[in-house]
Amino acid sequence: MVLSAVVAAVVSAYLDVWSVREPLPGAPRITAGSEVWWDLMQDRHLVRSAPGSAYDKEPVPLGDAQETLVRMVDEGGTDAGMMRVRLILTNFTRAPATITSVRARIERTRPAPAGPLYFCGGAQGGSEVSRVLLDLSTPERPAMEQDAERRLTAQYPSTKVQVAAQGEPAYFDIEVRTGNAKGASASALAYEFVLDVTYTQGDQLRHLLVDKAGRPFVLAQGTDDWKQGFHCVGYKWNAA
Repeated sequence: MVLSAVVAAVVSAYLDVWSVREPLPGAPRITAGSEVWWDLMQDRHLVRSAPGSAYDKEPVPLGDAQETLVRMVDEGGTDAGMMRVRLILTNFTRAPATITSVRARIERTRPAPAGPLYFCGGAQGGSEVSRVLLDLSTPERPAMEQDAERRLTAQYPSTKVQVAAQGEPAYFDIEVRTGNAKGASASALAYEFVLDVTYTQGDQLRHLLVDKAGRPFVLAQGTDDWKQGFHCVGYKWNAA
């Protein structure tokens, strides 16, 4: 899993213990992993399903909602609207690495699947707002920081953020968002992207590209109309 459009929280670990030796020649100086997740107390996990999938034929499936959404994506659907990406960076050198920016590098856009919309979650007041945001609708803008009222305050990182050594991972959470399309129309776009982490190490400026297990992240435009599609209620899907 590897290193998304609009607000996120940084859970960064700064480690004081340095490695006792440099990595072997040819070994990576820094490695990156990623996890994609949703905080359903605060987020809506939205999927644009593929036409003709099992869920298009049977629009009210039973079962675990989150597992069902994952299966919809496996069947050709696309996550939409927002996702959270947890970056896992590990430095294997004695020199600390200082992050200077995070950007989304969009590799291509394509029409989003045009099957029914399915979503779970929604704001329930149980979570803090993520501090770091990437907006795929403005890919030229780097990740921004946001306060508790969701007001953009500065480019991320506004303070020094370092990845220490000794092979211990540091964790950084980023919320990625897209703009909205009109409902479930086939005109919605899906973005395929990777995360470009810029950092300095010594006097060198370096880039680290992060993806999802060797493939780009994929996120389609969301919807501005939640009165359509299917909403999970317990173990059922109800028409919204």
